[in-house]
Amino acid sequence: MTVEAGGSHGETPDPENAADFADAYLATRHRNDKGGGCPIAGLGSEAARAPAEVRATLTLAIRRQIDRFSRASPGATSAARRRAAMATWSAMVGAVVLARIVDDDKLSGEILSAPRASIALN
Repeated sequence: MTVEAGGSHGETPDPENAADFADAYLATRHRNDKGGGCPIAGLGSEAARAPAEVRATLTLAIRRQIDRFSRASPGATSAARRRAAMATWSAMVGAVVLARIVDDDKLSGEILSAPRASIALN
């Protein structure tokens, strides 16, 4: 799986459709695919201790996601859309991390659902 893919099992959503990407990213199938899902969520804080070249690759992937969500986020200015995009991506990654940690399937599902219900994407 590439760093940019958000779906799992070869089901990568259209990279230009941020809403579809968010739906696939916040799905239980992605949550359950710990080995093949998003490396940002999979590596979490461990990535901060990775070698510079790994961090550079992950930084590029994060920038691309922010750019993708910026194009689909609400806001009167590009700066406002960028802030919204950063909040969106942060909430999505955090949700997957938390949903994978908890041992309660109901709570895990609620954690995955909350960001999608709270973020506006075109």
